Amino acid sequence: MAQELTFNITEDVRRLKRPTTVKDFQLSFGHADQGPTDVVIGDDGNIVQGRYGDSARQVFVNVVQGKNNEPVDITGYLPEFNGCIPDAEHIVIDNWDGVLVDPRHGRFRFDFPIQAFTVAGSYKQAYFRLVQNGTGKTLATLEFDMQVLEDFVYSNIVPQNYVTPYLDMINKLKDAYTNFVGKTQDSFDQAKKRLDDIMSTVEDKADTVEQRLKIDEQALAELSKKIDEKGLFTQAEADAFKQEIQKQIDKFGDTSSYTEPGKSFVEKVVNETDDRGINVRHFDIKADGKTDDSTAIQQAIDRAIELFPRVNTVVLPGGTYKIDSTLIIPPYIKLRSAGLVTFISSSPQPVAWVKWLGKQDPDIVGKPLGTPYYNSDWQRGAIFGGQGGFSFISTLDKADGIGLELGFDNKDDSARNGSSAKSISRYTLGDISISGFKVGSKLNATDLYIAKHSNLHIENNETGILFATGGSINSGESITFDNCTIAHCQQAFDCQYNSADFSLINCCLDFNDLVFKTYERPDFNISVINGNIEGNKRIIDCSASTSAEFKPTLSINGSVVYVRNDQLTNPDTAQFKGPLTLNLTNAYLIAHNNIKGISYLCDSNVIIDHQGALRSTRRDGKNYLLTEQFNRFLHGRDLQLSVLQNGKSQNGKVSLLTKENGLSQAMQDTLLPSALVYEHKQEDGSNWDKLIFEQHIKVDRSSSYALSTWLSFQGKDTFAFKVNFYTSDGYLVRSDDVYFYDAIADGKPHFMRSFAKDIPYYSDYATIEVTETVRDVGNKMELGYIGFEC
Repeated sequence: MAQELTFNITEDVRRLKRPTTVKDFQLSFGHADQGPTDVVIGDDGNIVQGRYGDSARQVFVNVVQGKNNEPVDITGYLPEFNGCIPDAEHIVIDNWDGVLVDPRHGRFRFDFPIQAFTVAGSYKQAYFRLVQNGTGKTLATLEFDMQVLEDFVYSNIVPQNYVTPYLDMINKLKDAYTNFVGKTQDSFDQAKKRLDDIMSTVEDKADTVEQRLKIDEQALAELSKKIDEKGLFTQAEADAFKQEIQKQIDKFGDTSSYTEPGKSFVEKVVNETDDRGINVRHFDIKADGKTDDSTAIQQAIDRAIELFPRVNTVVLPGGTYKIDSTLIIPPYIKLRSAGLVTFISSSPQPVAWVKWLGKQDPDIVGKPLGTPYYNSDWQRGAIFGGQGGFSFISTLDKADGIGLELGFDNKDDSARNGSSAKSISRYTLGDISISGFKVGSKLNATDLYIAKHSNLHIENNETGILFATGGSINSGESITFDNCTIAHCQQAFDCQYNSADFSLINCCLDFNDLVFKTYERPDFNISVINGNIEGNKRIIDCSASTSAEFKPTLSINGSVVYVRNDQLTNPDTAQFKGPLTLNLTNAYLIAHNNIKGISYLCDSNVIIDHQGALRSTRRDGKNYLLTEQFNRFLHGRDLQLSVLQNGKSQNGKVSLLTKENGLSQAMQDTLLPSALVYEHKQEDGSNWDKLIFEQHIKVDRSSSYALSTWLSFQGKDTFAFKVNFYTSDGYLVRSDDVYFYDAIADGKPHFMRSFAKDIPYYSDYATIEVTETVRDVGNKMELGYIGFEC
């Protein structure tokens, strides 16, 4: 089905020199009730969608003007499509496939060629140009958003430039050749060979628009010379032939309506491409993983520096780039991937270093470009970014080398020119993986602050992140790691610089020998919010501190901490070694062995400050209820009570079963390792028992609660839960009977949750009782879990 587009040209919308702040030309086109705009009027804007490999995508276009959207007479105008496809490397210029359907009423049809759908993604720019026949003048440019959908079945089309004006010129050359053969049959073989050589030169070497134009001019000169020498044409015939070809070249070079700076069409196209970023392909890049590409990439970076502030981006197509020399990237230049970019290095030097250059830097920290530059606005945004991400790989297997270094390693570095404005701050790093280095990423401690690192994957390095010393000045403030993975390192964070304050949000810190390594006089504040801390030999070691004056702080909020089994069997391998203040808020500890309170994971130099709920469980097949001794660490909202080891059975009929001694398969399938079971036997004098749990659940900071449980029963069996609330002096305030209205008596375990109820005002703690009644001999009730949520 054909798409319908409408453009109001009251205000011309060429936008051929696109602002660098507009991303990929995906513009907002207004709505029908907003009246005429400088772009499209329609419900959803002018968007053309096609599938990869489409060859019959058709659109109808209406050209209107004024407030009443009156049709524009486009008689005598030719619609031409211009576009830069999603890979940002190839263009489509097509004046063959437009048809005037109703020119007096401003209506034409355009059938897109297959060359327009060779790369999936969003066009960097797409528009129709209305060109007057004969004069080549442009009436208007009609810009729209064009998207190519992915096709996972059909994927063998190779993208290439598709320029129909150039193809017209080639066709005219071929027509002239055909006429020439007819007129000069006697010398056909010789003429054919010479012209074939010329055509082969034109077609084989025409890789870019600029090369094609140069080759055309050279071919004309060569043809003219051979005609004069060999007398193949009369002079009049040769002149007429040259004039016809020159006419086509003149048409192609008409730039009167193209406002991009440049003396020729090719120069204008190059300038507009550079506006979107300097492509490293222009500097003889190989990207084969074998040839050193560091010089070519550095040349592209240097070119962007020359064009700053008009250009601040270097584009790297996907590929493997061998880096033998460090890439120096000033913080105002951004690297963008147009595919997966891999930097592979065997050098002990950093692969890339983000730092100022010195005299080569533009004067952007003072008055010449205004106050915003003094406020470091040029540093905002991702230094590394793009569609495919970056991968840093070292072949030295952690023996040497640095993946990515940032900032000055010396406060007296001449590149700073004594200016604190030349900082590394307010930057973003994202979508980078680093592996195989001695140091994954090195952050130098001179004017490096306010930084965000997102989606980093730093694994299999000796050190993941190094906060380095080196004359620290105004460093370490507000450094954030968000959704990052730092794993399989000897130390995930090496805090040589002792005053860094940084946060880790939703990060995975897994299977490291040591997560946080510190030195003498540590004075930092580390916050870990959500995420996982799993399988590490030790989380933090501050034992190198030589001063009682400095005590770092580690705060863990809402994170899951998985403690290795071998780290619980040896008292010398405490997870937290002081001097340290450890703040825990709603943390969740998991271990294979019994965690006898959080203090069991700390040495004697750790001060524990606990807020909210600290939940804990174990994985050895024996659930337990923590005793009052450790209740001060384990009270609060959302406390999950694992049953049932130190509760009291009033009649002695309840037993604790595990999968090793009779726990039902149905209860095992819930992934609970044990349950309290009461089975009614023939010799029982009564058919009930009561469980009284001695755990004191702190409720003084909560206003409501609910119970949850895993329980199975059958037939006429019943159960009753009671919650008793007490003051701090042990006086009973209130007893609540708690009911589960979704209970199912089918002998299978079900998870149930009660309605929320209020907590009495003067209550300090609560206890739980459960009464089980099994009426029929042979029936049994299994209670696998009780949760108290407040």
